[in-house]
Amino acid sequence: MKDPANEKFRKVNLENKAIQERVAKVNGGIQILCAAGFVKSEDGTALTIEQSNIDVAHVNKVIALVKEKIRD
Repeated sequence: MKDPANEKFRKVNLENKAIQERVAKVNGGIQILCAAGFVKSEDGTALTIEQSNIDVAHVNKVIALVKEKIRD
């Protein structure tokens, strides 16, 4: 949400160690991001969200859920 026009802030590298440990290993972590509008790349290495698909309120709720799961 820092800069939705910037692609680097709309892409999650699924091969990133921190993402693997903090999101991918969490039960439902990837599904939560997909529910927020992220789409898995064809090669399965990233999730991206198009700027036109960003619902700020919805994405902020998802961010809060992910942060909550990270703390658990």
